[in-house]
Amino acid sequence: MRLSITAKTTIGTALIEGVLLLMLVITATHFMGNIANDNLVKRASTASKLFAATTKSAVLSFDLASLDAITDEVLTNPDIVYAKVFDVDGRLLAAAGNLGLLNRPFVEDVLVDDVNDGVYDKMSPIFAGDQTYGRVELGISISEMQKTMTKIKTWTASIAFVEMLLVGLFSIFLGRYLTKQLNVLRRGAKKINAALDSGQFDVARVPEDSNDELAEVAKAFNSLVDNLEVEYQRTQSFQNALQGLNRTLEMKVKKRTQQVEAQNEELTQINQNLKSTQQQ
Repeated sequence: MRLSITAKTTIGTALIEGVLLLMLVITATHFMGNIANDNLVKRASTASKLFAATTKSAVLSFDLASLDAITDEVLTNPDIVYAKVFDVDGRLLAAAGNLGLLNRPFVEDVLVDDVNDGVYDKMSPIFAGDQTYGRVELGISISEMQKTMTKIKTWTASIAFVEMLLVGLFSIFLGRYLTKQLNVLRRGAKKINAALDSGQFDVARVPEDSNDELAEVAKAFNSLVDNLEVEYQRTQSFQNALQGLNRTLEMKVKKRTQQVEAQNEELTQINQNLKSTQQQ
């Protein structure tokens, strides 16, 4: 398939821009994802440590009412879906939140990528000095973070799409601008054949109205046209001279033919006269 220079320029620029934008989108999305993951991990660690520090006195005093109140208060924080408090022997002292999440086996998540149920699970021990008296478990929903990441990806992809459209339009205008003079040269080249037949070489000349490399090409093209016109005129002059010589030669041949015919007629008449004389 034959492509014009404009099409090649547009496709080439679009491909380069597309690859760069794809790399940018992937890098930006990965970077934003890492930031969101780090923030969630830090938030979960801080929240669980604060929860453990807040419940320490109630655990040491075995104040179940206070533990229930603290656990309910923890759930007022955004995205925390469950909270549990255990003593050192693993007995549940207080719990609040989604029953399905409370009854499932607890598996602590280290990274956000480890989450497979939409909840980031975090555990912190309850310390008093160097002694461990229990632990707390928290579950933080990552649905909002996932929605935010989806929006970021959508916005980034939209920006990249708009950028591709703008680059495509710019490439088309740039290609047309760059190939405008080339198209003029192409039309001029096509007119040379007609000029060779008609002798009108002015129609084949192209304008030299720019100050770039294409203007130099246009000057060289016009110089070629000038040389062709000179050669055409020289050829026409030779042809005219040759035609004149041919006409002169034809006239001489015709005249000589007439003289020979006249002489032949004269000789024929003399022969006839001689024959008549001899017969008498």
